[in-house]
Amino acid sequence: MFYETEACRISLKKLETKGNVTVVGAPGDGKTAIGIHLALEYYQRGYKIYNAHSVHDVMKNHTNSCPQIFLIDDPIGVHVMDDEKMGAWVSYNTEIQAFIQNGGTKLIATVRKNIMNTCQQQINKTILVKNQVDLTMVHFSTQEKEGILLQQAGGKINKNDVKHLIEPKYYPAFPLLCHFIVNGSKHISNYSARQQPTSVIYNFINELTKTQTVMFHYCALVIVAMHDGKFDQQDLDDLEDKRKLQKIIELCGIECKPSSLSTLGKSFDEMLGIYLTEAKLGVEFLHDRIYSAVVYHFGSRHLSFLWKNCSSVFIRDMIRSENASLSGDWSNEDESNLVVRVKEQNYESFAKRLTDDLRNGNVVNVFLNPSLQDVGFQIVLADQLLKLPILDLKNLLCHIPQNTFKEKSTRQGKTSLDFGVLTSSPFHWICKLGLHKLYTAVLGEMPDRDIFVRNIPGHTSPLHFAAGFGHLEIVKSLIELGADVNSRSKLECDDDSVGDHYYSSFTPIFYAVRQNHLEVADFLLRSGANPDMVRDQGAPPMLLAADKGHHRMIKTLLDYSADPNICCYHGTSPLFRASKEGHKDAVRVLIEGGAIINYQNIKDEGLAPLHIAVKNGHYSTSKTLLDKGADPNLPDSEGNTPLHVAVSNGKGDTAKLLLVYGGDPNLPNKTK
Repeated sequence: MFYETEACRISLKKLETKGNVTVVGAPGDGKTAIGIHLALEYYQRGYKIYNAHSVHDVMKNHTNSCPQIFLIDDPIGVHVMDDEKMGAWVSYNTEIQAFIQNGGTKLIATVRKNIMNTCQQQINKTILVKNQVDLTMVHFSTQEKEGILLQQAGGKINKNDVKHLIEPKYYPAFPLLCHFIVNGSKHISNYSARQQPTSVIYNFINELTKTQTVMFHYCALVIVAMHDGKFDQQDLDDLEDKRKLQKIIELCGIECKPSSLSTLGKSFDEMLGIYLTEAKLGVEFLHDRIYSAVVYHFGSRHLSFLWKNCSSVFIRDMIRSENASLSGDWSNEDESNLVVRVKEQNYESFAKRLTDDLRNGNVVNVFLNPSLQDVGFQIVLADQLLKLPILDLKNLLCHIPQNTFKEKSTRQGKTSLDFGVLTSSPFHWICKLGLHKLYTAVLGEMPDRDIFVRNIPGHTSPLHFAAGFGHLEIVKSLIELGADVNSRSKLECDDDSVGDHYYSSFTPIFYAVRQNHLEVADFLLRSGANPDMVRDQGAPPMLLAADKGHHRMIKTLLDYSADPNICCYHGTSPLFRASKEGHKDAVRVLIEGGAIINYQNIKDEGLAPLHIAVKNGHYSTSKTLLDKGADPNLPDSEGNTPLHVAVSNGKGDTAKLLLVYGGDPNLPNKTK
């Protein structure tokens, strides 16, 4: 059952007029329900529905032979941003936008508000940033809340019994809250609209531990949680998992006897529709908040069990040090209940577990845990690592995970940072995240730390990461220890793969420039970084700065004698690129720094910066170029002047501007 709301109607309108919509909200706000409703609406219109799991599914299944709509939940991560998924969306952005603009393809994405807020810079490069409907802003009216609650109740409760639950203010996860209140309607007077969904779910779960009758229900939920949120009931007879299952049953307060497994099997079925839902194999949680609440209830009481039995993915998503921050900005959400918090007295056990994960090659999962940003925990983890023999420590810090991009099918859409991040050693990650305490501690115990830094293996050096993520102190230290400021990133790929040249030959200055880290770039340049070094496709740092409109970075590069007229392999100059993107301040700084204002790219129809600024409708940029002396009558290879371009592209205001600056309306082009 679905109750149509104003947010749903707005989403449908955006989908109809723009071709895509991104529904944003807190977990439990009803994002997925809206997405499904929209997809079914288009199914009625003759569209084929694809439930995609990644942008690769969209690329693989897209066709022009029939209208289709793609529905994708959490496209860039669930608990934390997924670097690989985000990189793929950035890489495929042009293709995805073309699919939608050409008609016949629609895209519905649902993204958690906290994920959206923590990756603004990256998501701005994707279609996901367009046509957003934020459920924390376009929230339910009192009438909608009443309708949702009564519809979920299905006649089981009276309208007058729920008046106290209806308030106009936004509270997160109201639909999910309704689900649990309805399923516990005999206690409905105990709940209010202001209660957090997580605390309501937690209370329900806690009730399951009170009597032996429902204890098996609790145990069933814990079993699902301790298997990363999905469990096949057939595995109750799995001998390899038997010891773990027996321990869970024991910790749940149930006597482990032959009949226990049979009773547990029935409990899974009895939990369907309330806590669990059917999956391809077995069952999974109806919602992530239920998963989190079960983990919190059980895990907070049995931490040692988690260390010994749970996967590195589980530890990454569900366990946090006491002082680790959580992302999210919905003011009424008590997110501390969503994860198990490890108190400082248990940091050593936590650090031991993460050290074991590192030794087992689970590098990415360890460093994606926000606990690594907790300075206090960094110190404890460093102490744990330093207990290793020095040779073992070096080997651990240098260990490169297996390259997962050898197969072409898994290489599509990967950016240079995907290759760098996902094939990086622990030491690379320390530099990427700026974990200064950990960095200082592990290097401080190495008598030959300079040799260690210079010989770290990998496709991308630690200095690349430290520069790209703006960690100045680590950049300084690495260079002092002999890191090469002009080292190029490189890949070891199969010979027949397409586009490998794109991923290679970036120097650290490229990353600092692209991310606009001015102090880092300045230090790299002072330390000998070549401002005019080009990568394999011929693009210099200056072109990156111009493309992004980083005018202060352009000035910094010019201060170190960078060439303002250096072009890429395709003949594009920095001034042309800045003009194309409409970055008027970058245009001004480049011209003042010596950029040739009327330079024409013979590889691109003889276009000059003014042509492209006019074509793209950048009025202010066009005026800046004209003020600085750009020729309003300069013809391209077809004889088109900027005035021809303005008229043919419907840029009336810019055409008038060109006339003011001497544009000749009588000049002919070569068109017959």
